[in-house]
Amino acid sequence: WLERELEILIRTKPDFIAIDGMEGGTHGGLGSSLDALGTPTLYALVRARRFLTAKKLTGKISLLVGGGLYSGMDFLRALALGADAVFIGTIALISLVHTQGVKVLPWEPPTKLIYEGGWQKKKLNIEQGAQSLANFLKASVQEMQVAALCLGKAHLSAVDKNDLSTVNRELATYLGIKWCGDPTV
Repeated sequence: WLERELEILIRTKPDFIAIDGMEGGTHGGLGSSLDALGTPTLYALVRARRFLTAKKLTGKISLLVGGGLYSGMDFLRALALGADAVFIGTIALISLVHTQGVKVLPWEPPTKLIYEGGWQKKKLNIEQGAQSLANFLKASVQEMQVAALCLGKAHLSAVDKNDLSTVNRELATYLGIKWCGDPTV
């Protein structure tokens, strides 16, 4: 239904469309549903970019993507495949509490520091958490910049799907990227 939903959305002339792939955590839903419902982020991103390109809306409607993105390399791959920006959730929360987990471990998970219903949330040092998250984001950008330089690119925006490859031939064909088994790659 993705393309049908996008068709409806573009009628409203939005500034952006945010795609949250099935790997995105709801942290409140049934685990069995999370494993079986939705479109994987990678496929949703590619389908949405193809749709916007076909409708000549690239540059007019920004495409944001999230769901299961955890590292600078995940972010860079999403950008290379056509996302204009990425958004994160779970990894941001993990980054926020990672230096403070000892306040509740080993008896409680670190999530007790951040969930509204968590009785340990008063132990969270917000300034320390904000600094930890800022450090994660800065490190992710630096990781993406180093990767772009290694690819011979002067800017992150120059990295595109021509710089990607996969060991999965079927996925390579679908994404329009190189297959690692091709001797010309």
